[in-house]
Amino acid sequence: MIAQTTGIDGRSVRALANTTGAEAEAEDRRVYEFETLFPWLSYGWAPLHGIVRDGWKYVAAPRPELYDLRSDPGETRDRSGSETARAAAMAREVETLLAEDTVEQAAQTGPEAAERRRRLGSLGYVPGGPGAGDPGGDPIDPKDGVVWLADLDRARRLSAEGRPEACTDALRPLLARNPDNVPALLTLASCRLAGGDSAGALAAVESADRVRPGDDLVAFHRANALAALADAGDRPAVDVRRAYERAVERNPRRADAWLNFASFTARSEGPAAALDVLSRADQAGVAGPDLDVTRGVQWLRLGKAPEAESAFRDALERNPADVATLEAMARL
Repeated sequence: MIAQTTGIDGRSVRALANTTGAEAEAEDRRVYEFETLFPWLSYGWAPLHGIVRDGWKYVAAPRPELYDLRSDPGETRDRSGSETARAAAMAREVETLLAEDTVEQAAQTGPEAAERRRRLGSLGYVPGGPGAGDPGGDPIDPKDGVVWLADLDRARRLSAEGRPEACTDALRPLLARNPDNVPALLTLASCRLAGGDSAGALAAVESADRVRPGDDLVAFHRANALAALADAGDRPAVDVRRAYERAVERNPRRADAWLNFASFTARSEGPAAALDVLSRADQAGVAGPDLDVTRGVQWLRLGKAPEAESAFRDALERNPADVATLEAMARL
């Protein structure tokens, strides 16, 4: 039995379990507001807002939808074309609710409210953070965009198969229709990087950064592209170090960022500097066999066999079947 809790923002839905009686009828007359910003924050599509009232559900989208939940609980028949007056009234109600949310948010003051706005803003939920603001223009309806994600899935499979050129080709039609699709842009960056086009990879990352500034995954991909350019002598190492510092600052728990940071540092500054980076990862609570192996290799480069062996044993404890660790142990 769960104890009743007070002071929580929300509404009991217990009456939804009742199929008869006045309480169920009253529940049916209530207004429920809903929204999802996931399409906007993830793919640059239109966010969705809506309400449920008197057994009708209205979805505010570039192509609005209206459903009679009593006769069509599966929402298979859009009635917005035949119930135009009802759809228009519910659309106005959604606009009013959204305006009230904005006024209420603006009225909140004090340090706790400011911190809450900052944290929500970093996710794009309120003005003042990366990804915030109105999508504007002619946003893509998620009903259309979701069909295009098959191109993204196909590109990712081609990338995993080691076919970067085919991966790039698969993304072209998607990005032509949906140029602000950050997951597609970062997949394009990875494919271009794997195909040796470091400058093209950086261009794709910079496009993603314009859409989602401050994102830690974008920062990680940017650092990787700059590292490839630096390895070819086309960018100074200091730019790469600064980029990886930004990536691990934005997400100190991203193990692959620490790993790539340490690997680049080993190439550009030597094993001692790489060990310093790995020590910082350890202090951040980030661990894994790949980091242990990299640490062991750097100790070997310094001629410190006991320290290297300890690192390799740590890796084997985490993953006894890790091939890279077993090969490294054999070099001892």
